[in-house]
Amino acid sequence: MFHYLELDWDEASFQSFQEVEFNGAMGDQVGRRRYSHLATEPIEKWMTVINNPLRKWWSKRYLRWLGPKRLEIMGYEQTELFAAIDAAPSSGKRILADALAMIYGWFYASFELPMLRRKWIAWRQNKKYVAHR
Repeated sequence: MFHYLELDWDEASFQSFQEVEFNGAMGDQVGRRRYSHLATEPIEKWMTVINNPLRKWWSKRYLRWLGPKRLEIMGYEQTELFAAIDAAPSSGKRILADALAMIYGWFYASFELPMLRRKWIAWRQNKKYVAHR
């Protein structure tokens, strides 16, 4: 980052790593609590999460959707990512839970379940509900 921004490296810049505060709901709250300094562990940690055939399939599907051009812009090679996913250790752990979560996610997105719930409540109260404003 320093090289890209054409700045001189300054070790003291990272002394106050934990003191940086960002207001709002977004941000890496977990990483901020877990690491007090810059760490390389998270670079390989994702491989422990892609730990069953269903997650590997979903990950490859997502990478295909992103496409090689977008990945290249982000600094990744699609074929290398596919190879890394294939090389990650795999087991049957959480495969049923993941399958159920995927099915639920499909129904949730397809039928807009929160909207249907609000429609049902409005209907029971004899009110009109406009889905999208």
